[in-house]
Formats: sequence, structure tokens, C-alpha cells
Amino acid sequence: MPLTEAERTWRIYACTAFDLNMIYRGSTGTVVTLGRLAFKFGRGNNGMRCNRHEVDLYRRGSAQRRSMLCPVLWCSRPAFVSIMRRATTPVTKGALDERKGVAWFEWDYAGPSDDGLPFEWKPSDWGYLDGRVVAVDYAATAEL
Repeated sequence: MPLTEAERTWRIYACTAFDLNMIYRGSTGTVVTLGRLAFKFGRGNNGMRCNRHEVDLYRRGSAQRRSMLCPVLWCSRPAFVSIMRRATTPVTKGALDERKGVAWFEWDYAGPSDDGLPFEWKPSDWGYLDGRVVAVDYAATAEL
């Protein structure tokens, strides 16, 4: 059923007033931004596994590794939703290429028992936060 003019106006107002914007619907979840926060809703078991993987990777990472990742602020127990700081996405191809050139050295890979680079090199998986380029989706190494 089509929306009335009043319903359309209210939705536009609500999205503008609260800076609400659905920004991405991926294969394992949906990201909704609200002000300075990004809410990542996992879709099914794979989506929750990806959310949990990002939380675990961020929490156990060194300060140097965490500086490459968008901070996870909170995650629900079954990892249906995680909350991260909102980064401006996507990054430019030039910024991504520059990040890609130094990522392996900055990640400081320590061998087979260590976490490999958890990134995919898509501009939509990276954003700008506090003047630096950070990964906003880093569940590429999650076991699905």
C-alpha cells in the first residue's frame, strides 16, 4: 500500500533529524547509521559469526592493529547486533591503494598461529575516522 504524504514527510523528517541512513546491505548483514554510531545487524548464523569475529579481533588486537580497525563499542550476547563508531565511507581508490601498500607491515603478521589480514580491498569496506583510513568490515577471515 503506498505511503500517504504525511507518512513520507514523517519518514524524511525522522531520518534527517536523527541522521539516520541505511548505508549497506551485505551478504551477512545490514548496517544502519545513527548519528556517530553504526549498528551492524547480523543476518542468520553467518552474520552473527562475522559480528563476533570483528569484536574478538578488535579486543585482542594490539594498539597498532586496533588503529587500523573501526572500533567496536558493544556487541549483544548472540552477536545479532554490534555497535561501532561511524566512519565516513567509502574511501577513494587512491586512499585504499595507499593503505593496501602498508597494511601488511602495519598488521605485523607473526606467523601461522596469528590472525592474517582480515580485510577485503573494496572501497565500501573502508572509511575515514579521525583523519585516518580504517577497516569498517573486517570479518573476511571469519570461518563461515
